[in-house]
Amino acid sequence: MIEAILVTGADGYVGWPVLLRLAETFYDERVVGVDNFARRKWVEEIGSVSANPILSPGERKKRVEELGRVSFVEGDLTSREFVNMLIRVYKPDTILHLAAQPSARILR
Repeated sequence: MIEAILVTGADGYVGWPVLLRLAETFYDERVVGVDNFARRKWVEEIGSVSANPILSPGERKKRVEELGRVSFVEGDLTSREFVNMLIRVYKPDTILHLAAQPSARILR
């Protein structure tokens, strides 16, 4: 039996629907979504909007919490301490690594 499924990039175009589908499909397991919301920050920094309408992080968190066994954690996967905490706390048997930088960020 799977103890937890960890989905990185859970706020992304692929990660969000995957997180919801896993929660619907594996109703006996805990599903944990992780994201640092960097893509949202980059879109805002350049004065743009998302190509697809998306719920705010708070609205997404509320939606998954209504499912009961789904957690949404904000954090940076480049932090060893953060990753160690995720592994220690949630003890995932499965990790779907969907986190990615979708395009090169413009540095000013």
